Amino acid sequence: MGKDQIKESIDKRVSVLLLVLVVIFVSFMLMSNILANNMIQFWIFSIDAGTLTFPITYVLSDVFSEVYGYKWSRRVTWYAAGMNLLFALFVILSVRLPHPAWFDVSPFQTAIGSSLRIVLASIISYVAGDYVNDKIFRHMKKRHSTIKGFGVRAIASSVGGSIVDTTLFVIIAFTFIIPSSEMVPMIGISVVLKLAYELLVLPITRKVAKIIKAQEEKYAEMVK
Repeated sequence: MGKDQIKESIDKRVSVLLLVLVVIFVSFMLMSNILANNMIQFWIFSIDAGTLTFPITYVLSDVFSEVYGYKWSRRVTWYAAGMNLLFALFVILSVRLPHPAWFDVSPFQTAIGSSLRIVLASIISYVAGDYVNDKIFRHMKKRHSTIKGFGVRAIASSVGGSIVDTTLFVIIAFTFIIPSSEMVPMIGISVVLKLAYELLVLPITRKVAKIIKAQEEKYAEMVK
């Protein structure tokens, strides 16, 4: 098979739009894990800063399930998990390698040196949470497959996914690090904030899913 034939074969399988969405998804997962090393105060509660970006991954996961199907949604989850693990390993390697005498590595080590634990917590919790999210979404789509039911599918699946994901993440990432009395409120407020965020952007998410679906249908026609 020549170079042109290979290129044509790849183009027929994966659209540029899908590639862009995968890159955005993986990037936000990486950002979430870096931000999760920082704690922020929300009213009287403490939450990890990864909560700021993490809901976007659930929005994109719903878009993948709606437009590209269950297999692609699971596939992208594993891509993100793999890249997050590599990120953590390279962080550890960079901290362990020798440093110039004039360079103080402690701020970097303090900032993201705990990334392996954070990333492992993120991988385990997200894979489990996204599995629940996808299962609920897939089940509901079988019953109501039109785009009109997307909003209900997105929110209902995110409720289950967020509870599983956030609970596992907080337990794995912060046990023996923060007081146990802070963990239950952290889980509760994080789930509420994530769902509130998704409800807030739901009209945009629905519109984006509709546009992406239309674009992919046009793309499918072009490559026939």
